[in-house]
Amino acid sequence: YWGQGLVAEACKPIIKHLFEDLKINKLYASCRYDNHQSKRVLEKLGFKYYSELVNENYLGEFFREVAMKLEK
Repeated sequence: YWGQGLVAEACKPIIKHLFEDLKINKLYASCRYDNHQSKRVLEKLGFKYYSELVNENYLGEFFREVAMKLEK
């Protein structure tokens, strides 16, 4: 099902609910730096680049992430 736009379509009503019903003004999301597909989904939803960070998983391995922000 990759590449069919299903994730972006599923997220649109959730984002609408967060902004309109719950009155949230900003959303933040992150994905691994080299995960271009996930970054593209966020861009399709209107998220803009916010920052880069280093994160650590439960095994103690460090990895780079891109943080993105969506404002109402």
